[in-house]
Amino acid sequence: SKSNFTNSWGEKIEMTDKEILGVYESSQTRMNRRFNPNRINRNKNQWVGNNFLIRNEFPQIEGDSNVSCLKHMLETLCALRKVPDTEFFLNRRDFPLLRKDFRHPYTPLVEGNEKVFDDTKGILPIFSMCAHENFIDSGVPTWDDWARIAFQDHGIKFNTSYLNRLQKDYGKIPDQDWDTKIDKVVFRGSSTGEGVTIDTNPRLKVCSIQDDRLDVGITSWNLRPRAHPVVSRRAGPARCVGFGLHTISEDIQNSIGLKEPLDSVEQSGYKYILHIPGHSCAF
Repeated sequence: SKSNFTNSWGEKIEMTDKEILGVYESSQTRMNRRFNPNRINRNKNQWVGNNFLIRNEFPQIEGDSNVSCLKHMLETLCALRKVPDTEFFLNRRDFPLLRKDFRHPYTPLVEGNEKVFDDTKGILPIFSMCAHENFIDSGVPTWDDWARIAFQDHGIKFNTSYLNRLQKDYGKIPDQDWDTKIDKVVFRGSSTGEGVTIDTNPRLKVCSIQDDRLDVGITSWNLRPRAHPVVSRRAGPARCVGFGLHTISEDIQNSIGLKEPLDSVEQSGYKYILHIPGHSCAF
């Protein structure tokens, strides 16, 4: 990553240090994690964005999640195809980077969506695992897709990271007659997504609906603070003056509750599967 990185939006947060720490303490405590205020970087210009999410831990630790999987994908490409020498960026994050209008990719953080490039001449290609209608990153398989195929077809397992050394098995999904499948809509997932209310977060919305045709549920609470615009209506029309941080309330957390997860094999036994975007595309 870039040494001595400085963002362009750190001073636009419309919250005091005390308010910021309060949001993080609430979210960490309700996720049963120990909160340490010294782990929050007080220099907001060193915070790193990922669309509406922010990394501000101190000290910042660079991870290597799924690097081994993506390395295998590129090595396989070179082994099976004739590929010329080339340079490009491979984006491991679950949100694209290059907008069609060349403006800043993280609109929740930047007032007025400031322009970053005049054009894309000379910009190296950017390959991302997630797409968006406003972005022009080139698509590549997700690490999850590649890991599934590598395991099911070749028995290859990947560590999620060097430190964790966790490996994931992907069970074969058996063929099943349609008429024997459960006649319901199934969804399982964590409480990710930009919205923090039932009306603004589709995952929370569907899990609040009482209907016998649904078998839906939140499997874990992701309460990472989300950035949201702060609007001023003083002296003229409403305008965005910065952003704040908020998270899902304890009332919503208590009203929805949690359900046991279902793996892909179990979900395949239902006739209908909901894929609801969270922080990014669902995969």
